[in-house]
Amino acid sequence: DFGPCFVTSQPAPIKKMLTITNVDVQAISVESNFEKLMHLDFPVVPGQVLMPGEEKIEIPITFTPRELRKYQEVIKLNFNNGLYFVDITVQGQGIPLNLELKDPDQSYTNLGIVSVGQEVSRVVPLINRSLKSVKFFVVPQDKIEFDTSALSISPIEKQQVVLKPKESYPMEVKFRPKERIKPFEHDILVQVEGIDEPRKFLS
Repeated sequence: DFGPCFVTSQPAPIKKMLTITNVDVQAISVESNFEKLMHLDFPVVPGQVLMPGEEKIEIPITFTPRELRKYQEVIKLNFNNGLYFVDITVQGQGIPLNLELKDPDQSYTNLGIVSVGQEVSRVVPLINRSLKSVKFFVVPQDKIEFDTSALSISPIEKQQVVLKPKESYPMEVKFRPKERIKPFEHDILVQVEGIDEPRKFLS
């Protein structure tokens, strides 16, 4: 059971290993007539033989959800040319990623006019409305035209945060200018584990 898995624009395969061990006193052959599907792959080498003495093989089961729905397939293993069969049920569910701002109006957060040496902070809560936990971190940014220590973000860059379903995280932005600077706009990007592209959450 792969459980809930995020469906993304660039589908990310999830892999689990099936281990088959020969505890018999004779060699056994393993085959399957399973044909690869868009969402499931099980590459068994035809006629693979396991020698006695607890020899084992590992076969990857790769699940790639592409739609928001539940999946279930049966893989039939054929041992010793039809002597006996074993059915393996593989299931999982494609779900959307719903990590978002608790208040969508905070997608543009204005820190206002701040005097040199003073500090202002804003708390922008993120909430996980997905059906599974989400792991994420803030993506480092190089496009700041002033001393980067003047602007700080919590969590700090590359610090992983784990949010369970319905949990929220108080992302905090602090600004303490050390000199006069021009008005600026800075995007904050969040990278979610298992998702290829980072997402912009606020400016």
